[in-house]
Amino acid sequence: MMRFKPTLPVKSIVTGCLFLLVLLSLRPYQATAAAPDLPPYIQRFPNGWIDWGNGYIYGVGRAYLNNNGDSKIRTSRAAGILAAGNIVKIAAGINLDDRQTLQSLGNQQFIIHLKATLTSETDQSSLLRDRQGSYYEVVQKTPINGVKGLTARVLTSLPATLPDWKPISNQSAQPDAEAEDLPWLVLDARHLVQQRAVAPAILPKIVSSAGQTVYSPERVDPNALLQQGMIRYFVTSESKAQLEARLDADHALFAEIQRFLSLSEACADDFPKRKQRPRLIVTDVQEAQGLSRTNLIISEADAQKLLNDAQTNKILEKCRVIVLVSSPIGGIEGALPCHLAIRIPD
Repeated sequence: MMRFKPTLPVKSIVTGCLFLLVLLSLRPYQATAAAPDLPPYIQRFPNGWIDWGNGYIYGVGRAYLNNNGDSKIRTSRAAGILAAGNIVKIAAGINLDDRQTLQSLGNQQFIIHLKATLTSETDQSSLLRDRQGSYYEVVQKTPINGVKGLTARVLTSLPATLPDWKPISNQSAQPDAEAEDLPWLVLDARHLVQQRAVAPAILPKIVSSAGQTVYSPERVDPNALLQQGMIRYFVTSESKAQLEARLDADHALFAEIQRFLSLSEACADDFPKRKQRPRLIVTDVQEAQGLSRTNLIISEADAQKLLNDAQTNKILEKCRVIVLVSSPIGGIEGALPCHLAIRIPD
C-alpha cells in the first residue's frame, strides 16, 4: 500500500494545524443559518419589549404576595398570567404591513384568536420588594418566527381576513439547508431622520423609487417566511466598510486553513467542519413609505440590480433580509417602576 508523504516536515504541518485550531477556538462561530452578529433593535414599552433582531416578544407581569394569600406559587402564577397578557397587548400594536396593525386584522378577531392560541414561556422570575410589599416579577417571551411564532399565527389566519392571500400551513416550515450558504441583503436606513424612520412590521415590502415591487410576501418561499420572517431589524454604529472588513477577516482565516489543509491529508481530519460566515450585500434605503412607514424605498438602479441578479433573487426568495436602523424607531423607552426594589433571598 502506498503511503502518503507530506511535502513539508510532519512537525511543521502539525504545528501549523494546531496554531490554526487555536485561532478557531478564540473566534466566535456564527452559523450561516443565523443572522449576522449585530446588536438587535429593541422596541420598548411600559409592559415589555420586542427584540426585532432575534425575533421575540417579551411581556412583564407583577403580582404582590399580599394580594394572593401570601402564597409564592399563586403569586408567581398570577404574575406569569399578567406577563402573557402583556405579550398579547404588545403584539396587538405591531404593524402587519403599511396599512394595518394586528389589532385591526379581521375586525379585531385575530387578537381574540391570539389570546386563545399564542403560547409563551418564562424567561425570568424574580421575587422582589418595594414600599408596597413583596411581589413576583415574571418575564415571559414568545417567538415572532417559527412554526409556533406570531408570524405563523398571522399567516394561517390571513386567508380568512384577506381573500387574495394564498393559504399557508404552519406545518410546512422545515430547516432550509439551501438558504444557509446565501449572503444577507442589508438595507441601511440609519440615515433617515427620526420623524421619517422605518417602523418594523410583520409583512413589509421593498419598493423601487419608480414604484416597482422588489420584495413582498407573495414573492417569497412560504417555508422561509415562517422560519425567518420577512425582515429582521438591527442597530449598529459600524460603517459599511467596517462590516465588510469584519466578515472578510473570517474569509482570510478560512483561506489560510485551506492552504494548510492542502499541504497534508493527515491534517484534514483534525479540523472541525466549519462554514464561512455569510457576507453582506449592503443597499441604502432612500425613504420609508406607507401609512405606518413600514415599506422600504430603494433607488431604481439598486432595484434593478437586485431583480436582475440570480443570487439576490434567491436571497429575497429565502427572506435573507435585514434592516439597519437608528434606535429608537418606535415604542417608548421605559420599564415597570421598581421603587426601592430589592431581591429577596430564596
